Amino acid sequence: MRNEYFKIIDTAFVQSLLDGNLYMNSLNYFRKLEEGKEEKENKAQKDYMEGVCGTVPKNQLRQFGFHFSKDLLDVMGDHVTLLSDNYGFNNLFCLYRLQIDEDTKSILRPSKQLVDFNDEGSVPKVVVRFRDSEEFVRRLESALHTALVEQTIEYAIYGGVTYESAWTSADGPGTRSAFHKDPSYSYQKEWRLCILSRKWVDEAISFPVGNLKDICEIIPLEQFLDHLDQVYPGYTLVDQTAFRPPETYRMFGKVNAVSRFMHGYMPRMIQKPIRSDEAEADWHYTQFLSLSDRQQEIDPYLNERLQYYKDLDHMELLAQYRLSQGRWVEGTNAFAYMLQNAPEHVKEDPARFFFQLHTILLQHQEPAKAARFLAVAVSQYELKGELERIMRSDCLLTLGFYDQAMELFEELQQKSSDPILEYDLAVSTFYLLRFEEAADHLKAFIRYFSQSHTIAHKTDDLLQLIKCFKTHTPLEEISKEHPFLGLTWTKQIEDALREAQVTKKRLYLGIDALYQLEIAQKWKLVVALPKITVVPLTIVRLMELYKETGVPVFYRIIEQLAGMENVSVQSPDLKNYLTIDEKFPELPPHYKMELALVEMENL
Repeated sequence: MRNEYFKIIDTAFVQSLLDGNLYMNSLNYFRKLEEGKEEKENKAQKDYMEGVCGTVPKNQLRQFGFHFSKDLLDVMGDHVTLLSDNYGFNNLFCLYRLQIDEDTKSILRPSKQLVDFNDEGSVPKVVVRFRDSEEFVRRLESALHTALVEQTIEYAIYGGVTYESAWTSADGPGTRSAFHKDPSYSYQKEWRLCILSRKWVDEAISFPVGNLKDICEIIPLEQFLDHLDQVYPGYTLVDQTAFRPPETYRMFGKVNAVSRFMHGYMPRMIQKPIRSDEAEADWHYTQFLSLSDRQQEIDPYLNERLQYYKDLDHMELLAQYRLSQGRWVEGTNAFAYMLQNAPEHVKEDPARFFFQLHTILLQHQEPAKAARFLAVAVSQYELKGELERIMRSDCLLTLGFYDQAMELFEELQQKSSDPILEYDLAVSTFYLLRFEEAADHLKAFIRYFSQSHTIAHKTDDLLQLIKCFKTHTPLEEISKEHPFLGLTWTKQIEDALREAQVTKKRLYLGIDALYQLEIAQKWKLVVALPKITVVPLTIVRLMELYKETGVPVFYRIIEQLAGMENVSVQSPDLKNYLTIDEKFPELPPHYKMELALVEMENL
C-alpha cells in the first residue's frame, strides 16, 4: 500500500502552490468558520470539533476541576467539549491522501462528497496531483529542517488524520489533537501538516518548500472524482478496502512543556495514584460527596481520616482538596500536622512529603519558608541527591541568591538538557552583571523552548534589558519619580569611604550608598579599593527601578558597577539571611540581604 497526495484548490492559488508556497490557515480560522464568521466558505471546511482538545462526561466535570452552577449543568449535554486557546495558533496544510494497493492494482475511489469543496457561486476548484509524493515529502522535510535552524518555527508534525468520535475516544483534557476529526469527515482521507510558528500569531502563513512544478500536475475536480482510472490506467477503482494501517506521524522540533497541548498524537503515559486501599476508598467517597452537592462535608471528613490514619496518603487527600478550593495556607497545615504528629511516616518517604510542600510554597511566593523546610528535610530527614539540589536551586533562584544558584544550575546541566536551565542561567548571570553570558543563555533558551505568550513576555523583558547594557543604549525615561529622590551626599559617607581606603578592607555597598555615589560623582573614592561587594538583590532593585522609570541615574550606576574590576556580586549565607528575614520581616528583600552580609562579616 502506498499513498499519493492531492490538493483541492482555487484556481487563483494554483501558481503559488506550484511555486512551492504552502498556504496554511491557523486552526482558529477553521474554528471561526464553524462560528459563522466566514459565511461564504464551503461546508466541507467546517468542522464543529476543530480545536477540541478533549471531552469530559458531565458527571465527571468536578473530578477534572471544572465547576459550574446547577442551572448551567441542567442545560448541558451529557458530554462537554474542551477547547484550547493555544491550540488555535497552529497552522495547517491539508491534502487528500489517495490509497493505492500495488498488489491488487486497485485504488480507493474518492468520495463524491469532496465536491463540497466547491464554493457556491464561485469559480470551481481544480486538483493539484503530487505525482511524486515521496519527493514532495523529502523537500518538505528539508524545508522544515531549515526553518528550525533559522528559528522561524517551533515544531512541525505531519501525518494522517484519525477519525474517531470525541465522545468515545476522548475522556479528558489533552486526549485529542489537530490530527483527530469526527468520523463524519472520514471521506476526506486527510493528510495534514501542522506547524507552530515562533511568533504565536493567529494568522495565515505561507511556508516555502521550493519549486514543485516538476512533481505536480493539474487535473479537473470532475476527473478526480469520476474518472480517476484515466489518471491511473491499469488500476481498478474500489469503494472500500479492508487494509487500514495505524496512523503514524513525523515530528520536527520539540513540543515543550508550555505548548504540550499538541500531545494528543503521542503515546499517553498512564499514571495511577499510589494510595492505600483505605485512602482510595476515602477518595471515592469524597467524589460521591462532591457529585451529590455535599462539598461542605468533605473537609471535616478528610481531616478526621487524617487524624485517624496519620499517613501521607490521607495528608495528600486533605491538602489537595484544600488547594482545589484556593485555601493553600490551610493546605500546608496538613503537612505541618504530619511533622508534629507522625514524623516517622514522613521519614518513610521524605522526598514525596517535602517536594510537594516545596512546590506549594514556591507557587505561592513563599521561598523563605520553602528554604526553611528544605533545611529541616536535609538535617532531620536525610533528603539527599539530585532532588535536594533541584529544591535548593529553586529556593536560591527565587530568593535572589543568583551567585549560589548559578553553580547549582551548571551542575544540574551536566545531567539534564532541560532548556529551562538556560533561562535560569540567563537570569542569574544577568543579575551578576555578566551580560554576554546572559545573552548566550537566553539565546539557547529561546531556540529550544516554547514561545507561548507567557514565556515570550518574560524573555522579551529580559532580552530588552540585556540589549540595553550590552549595546550601551539607555531606555527611554518615562518617569522622574523614584524612592531615592531625597538622598544627598553627606560627610559621614565620605569619611567612611576614606577610612576604607586606608584600612584596605572589603567594602559593602548598599543601594543607598550606590545612589549617593552616583549623584555626587564620588566613584573615585571606591575604584581603587581592593574589593567591593554588592548583593544580587541590590542589582535586582536597581534594575527594577530602571525598568519602571528609565531614570538615567540607575542606568549609570549599573554601568559603573559592571565596568569595575574590583566589584563582586555576592550573596550572604542562606542561614544568615533567613535569620534576618525572621527578625525583620517588614524590610525589603534587598535590605535583608545587605544586612545579612554585613552581619556575617561582623561575626
